[in-house]
Amino acid sequence: MLEIYHPKIQSDAVDWILSVIFGEFLGIEYIARPTSGKGYCLQLNGKRLDLVDSLFPQLRESWLIGEPIIETPLAIWDASKSGLSVSLTDPLLPIVFGAPKIIVEPNRIDCHIDILGTAFYFLSRYEEMVIKERDKYDRFPATVSLACRAGLLERPIVEEYVEVLWACMKHLWPALERKTRQGKVRVSCDVDVPYDCSTKSVMRLTKGLAADVLKRRNVGMARQRLKNYISTQRGDFNYDLFNTFDWYMDTCERFGHQAAFYFIVDHSSKLMDGCYEMTEPRIQDLLHRIADRGHEIGTHASFNTYQNRGQLGSERQRLIDTCDKLGIKASAKGNRQHYLRWDASQTPDHIDASGYEYDTTGAFADRPGFRYGTSRPFTMWSWKKMKPLNVKQRPLVVMECSVLADRYMGLGYSDEAMDLMLSLKQKSLAHGGDFTLLWHNSHLSTELDKSFFTELIA
Repeated sequence: MLEIYHPKIQSDAVDWILSVIFGEFLGIEYIARPTSGKGYCLQLNGKRLDLVDSLFPQLRESWLIGEPIIETPLAIWDASKSGLSVSLTDPLLPIVFGAPKIIVEPNRIDCHIDILGTAFYFLSRYEEMVIKERDKYDRFPATVSLACRAGLLERPIVEEYVEVLWACMKHLWPALERKTRQGKVRVSCDVDVPYDCSTKSVMRLTKGLAADVLKRRNVGMARQRLKNYISTQRGDFNYDLFNTFDWYMDTCERFGHQAAFYFIVDHSSKLMDGCYEMTEPRIQDLLHRIADRGHEIGTHASFNTYQNRGQLGSERQRLIDTCDKLGIKASAKGNRQHYLRWDASQTPDHIDASGYEYDTTGAFADRPGFRYGTSRPFTMWSWKKMKPLNVKQRPLVVMECSVLADRYMGLGYSDEAMDLMLSLKQKSLAHGGDFTLLWHNSHLSTELDKSFFTELIA
């Protein structure tokens, strides 16, 4: 069995990252042996692979206080000149910690790239613990992240580092086999606005019509809104531009996908958490339709839950109770935070304590890409307990408005936008990761919306 000798410092963190990289990603059995030495040493059948340990020694005196030293632009390692057979997005690999050097000998490889430290930095979200900058919704912005500043956000850098690690291991131990994983497309919908909320009252309608005419200067939209209001009062929802759920499921089923629909089940912020209630017949009918067609129902935890364990847990239980009363089998195993609000110091713990199997909030709101450096699901780390949690993270890769909306990248329905999203899809699936796409039901009101969505999930 593979033996891994590692430094004793930050041993809980090291044990976790070893379990994720060797256990979950590679599926290799190993024995971890803490030592007083420096660096990591993998040994099997008289051969050894030495891995540098650059990050953890840096943080020994400033753990959760300061940022590690990362000089940009990053140094580059050229895989094409290494003598190793390694599959990367680009053979020129940026080096976050350590040095761009791998020395290959017949019975020993000396790797100066800090593979495990870099994986820990990204997967634990260490930088979010020490950098205090946040946007107006208290979110860590992509533009502040190392991934964005160093041009890594569109590369699954952790997965690429694992490929380097595996190339070294396979060179030394050709008979060694890794776990293979087939990546998949995961389609998800945050049910923020299941219908046009201006249909709920004459006052809402009046405000909506005024905005259409005076603000948006779109008389056609005003006519559509009025027509929808009249039809809705008669129980006919076919004119509601946000009522795209059947089309959504039809399209997913055509390409063999089970979609996940995440519902806002409570209102911790009356201003930010939508206008619908789970008790409405229209919503309960929607729950039935989703369940009857074999798609997933989960929670879109409300605006203020990211720092509130009790509220998070009660919302999951409320969804379960609602579905039970309707005779719907829904485990509510998955969650995504509303507005992608996230506090790395506590949100994972609250989600774990609430009984979820997975969370899929893991993207930046202002940019698509690989916030965690991977698109693979993995066991999350607790900064409160300093140990692994039970809950998995399924990193979100693309939220449609991050690319299309003016308030974020503002690429609109352009070739550039499509090329970017398809590139992220290809990179997500390349190493056995998942392409997790968030596309709102309320963002399918035009043929352009539908054509973009269809091309992405095809």
